[in-house]
Amino acid sequence: MFAKLNSDPKLEVTVLHGSSVPDTKLINGDKLDGFDHIEHFTIKRKGHTWVFHPFIFFSLVRLKPDAILSEGGSNFLSNFLILTYAILFRKPVIWWTLGELQNEKQSSRMRKLYLFLITAQEKLSSVYLGYSSVALAYFQRMGYQRSNCFRAVNCVDTNKVFQDIANRQSEAEALGNQINPERNAVILFVGALTKGKKIDRLLFAFKKILEANPSVKLVIVGDGTDRGRLEEQVQQLGVEHATHFAGSVISGVSDYFENADIFVLPGLGGLAVSEALAHGIPVICSRGDGCEVDLVRNGQTGYRIESDDDQIVIDFVAARLEELLGDPQTLDMMKKASFDLIKNEHNVETYMANIIDSIEFAATGKRRLPLPQIQAK
Repeated sequence: MFAKLNSDPKLEVTVLHGSSVPDTKLINGDKLDGFDHIEHFTIKRKGHTWVFHPFIFFSLVRLKPDAILSEGGSNFLSNFLILTYAILFRKPVIWWTLGELQNEKQSSRMRKLYLFLITAQEKLSSVYLGYSSVALAYFQRMGYQRSNCFRAVNCVDTNKVFQDIANRQSEAEALGNQINPERNAVILFVGALTKGKKIDRLLFAFKKILEANPSVKLVIVGDGTDRGRLEEQVQQLGVEHATHFAGSVISGVSDYFENADIFVLPGLGGLAVSEALAHGIPVICSRGDGCEVDLVRNGQTGYRIESDDDQIVIDFVAARLEELLGDPQTLDMMKKASFDLIKNEHNVETYMANIIDSIEFAATGKRRLPLPQIQAK
């Protein structure tokens, strides 16, 4: 994304970032090409995402940026320094955020204090860039000026996905012959095998539909701390004969999507939704970072699960799977609608265009793209 931003002739990008934090998602890429970047000394705790970059203020003083694009809540501590710089030197800050987690419990005092301080930081920012329509609705509730709010729907590099589909046809066919030679219907999960993903729900739903559809297969792609327990649970449920654990797959993950019919994300997640849709696979998903509201349109590109009750989710997933597996015509229509949504509405090109528009607006006050409409829940 940063390389794409920097390739725009109107922009010159420098990324200020910290060092990697083991056992978290705060990991720098192996190759950081196509843009200038500065790795900062990072105060961190192993296994935690709370980090602080005490010298970032001085980098901003040296660089003198026209606009600052800053992560919201995940950059909480460093944002105090970033906003201090912005106020002192009268520079605009683009607050890039998911807005708020849907149905998040806010009972603890520490959590309430954190949200109070985050809101204070937001109000000191100039422009608001959200991951989704959920973020736009949050900005609206907070009373932020509508013209200063932007939406860039979170997605993977869909151009790369389309290239992989075109370039890996033989590999995808070979994988299909290996894991599904009978060409039965395949339900797919891709992601980290951790408790937050709530893959148990999918396993229980799969057991229910397997009784009515004994030929269907479940493929689980990914690895993580919960894998051993999940493999044991598959054995206990008696569905091991129809379940395939693929382990961690990076470069060839497109082949698994190409051999799937329905993608299920029963717990936290986000980017995998756009990747599935780009392969023309409808998605059944729980609440995530909010992008699912824009991407998963009920009855068209999949189904969204509104409840967080385990049994309700299990029953919902099982019912939707049984409907789609029993109606190939509807499933084919939803596959086409899924691909068309990514091709025509929410892809890496529209994602980048909206990010660039927010930066230009922060620096010049001029907006190129129309105000986005909030997708109804």
